[in-house]
Amino acid sequence: MLPLIAVACSSDDPKPEPEIPQQPEQPGEPEQPEEPVDATTAYFQGILSGTDTNMPEDKEIPAGAGDLKTVRDEIWSAWKKANQLTDKERLPNLMAIDNLNENTVTPNGQWKMGNISSYFVYGSKGSKPADGYPLFIHLHGSGSDADEDWRATLGWGIWFNDGPSVYLVPRSPAGGTGCRWFTPTRQDFFERVFRRAMLSDDINPDAIFFIGISEGAYGSQRLASFYADYLAGAGPMAGGDLMANCPPENMANIAFALHTGGADYGYGRDELSRRFKTELDKLEKQYPGYYSHHVMVPGGLGHGDLADLATSPWLKTARRKAVPTFFRWEVFPMGGQLGEEYRSRTSFYCLRQDKAPDGTLGEMIRPSYEFHVADNTVDITASIVSLSTTDHNTEWNMDFGLTKTYTAASGGELTLFLDETMVDLTKEVTVNINGEPRFTGRVTANRNTAVESCALFGDPRRIFPAKIKIKY
Repeated sequence: MLPLIAVACSSDDPKPEPEIPQQPEQPGEPEQPEEPVDATTAYFQGILSGTDTNMPEDKEIPAGAGDLKTVRDEIWSAWKKANQLTDKERLPNLMAIDNLNENTVTPNGQWKMGNISSYFVYGSKGSKPADGYPLFIHLHGSGSDADEDWRATLGWGIWFNDGPSVYLVPRSPAGGTGCRWFTPTRQDFFERVFRRAMLSDDINPDAIFFIGISEGAYGSQRLASFYADYLAGAGPMAGGDLMANCPPENMANIAFALHTGGADYGYGRDELSRRFKTELDKLEKQYPGYYSHHVMVPGGLGHGDLADLATSPWLKTARRKAVPTFFRWEVFPMGGQLGEEYRSRTSFYCLRQDKAPDGTLGEMIRPSYEFHVADNTVDITASIVSLSTTDHNTEWNMDFGLTKTYTAASGGELTLFLDETMVDLTKEVTVNINGEPRFTGRVTANRNTAVESCALFGDPRRIFPAKIKIKY
């Protein structure tokens, strides 16, 4: 019988950092090829190692589907080879975790989070589906003993009825306030997980999820908004974060489940969960079909009643929309704790922000984009969104309420990546920013744009053969 766990949310008091036990060795140094690699692989090797390298010789790609597929296959093969030759850090072989006792499991992976090693279990339940396993990245809570919380969270992952599936359950380098899942060093960890999962033959690249418990719920809620373009969905349990930390607008196109007990009063989790549901309900009404969500706050359940709050069974059939016809992107910063700075992403779905719009931007003043494509026309609304807090909860000294004010943005620069599922590349494309036409004309598909986008996203679904650079 799996025990209920005290999935603690820490205060700001420092907690002792547990000692990390010795972990199994990871794969050794990659072997160097005997013969020189091709120019595309060499370029990717430079990107991965952080060295300057020249783009391969460019060439135009005919707009036919067969030609585009051939080029994509070649580029993805070069990307895989570059990773094999350059990357010293690999996902371990999957271990079967069906019916294991979480207290006796030996971790089979260990990577760095910043300068500190963090171990994890990478394990499978059930037989691999034809299109690969769904991957649940499962985040634990912030009790003073990180190992205890990690093992309990692993146990719930084994128990949840979501197979066939793969679980990656990382252990925070520290418990207590050292357990924060959203700082730049953690972002770097998860981006490395995405890249390796996308390269794996075991994982379905359209079925990656964040789930988490307590502090892991806060983490998975923020990470869902930050990385929605990589995800099929997210499922925080026993959480409920402030909306300034995780804009719900970014969650179009993913399945989102937030389950919090109605008697889970700590840090206002019950009330904040209800408020997040209200905002998602509004967005789903405004944009029908885009904001799929299942938020529940059942009465009588407390912080450890996870058997009734499991989110992964609802999420497991969701699949990612890697190149959607609509999305919203509030460019928000994450970090500011554990001695780390804030960081924002520079790209989302098919947009890259090359230059932020004019104005004083910060934690509560952010760029925001709304994207639509139909009939060979792309409409982008570029805004500055100013966030203002409203009602203050005195019990927890937190500002629960939030209002947003949007004003038209100017002075920014974007790169819009395109493929044949978005527009007909044999015809003229129009791009409007804030209702003003900024581009009209034919867009040429070329190999180096596909190479550039592969290096940017590391995603087999987002190897874009065309792009338009826009100033507004």
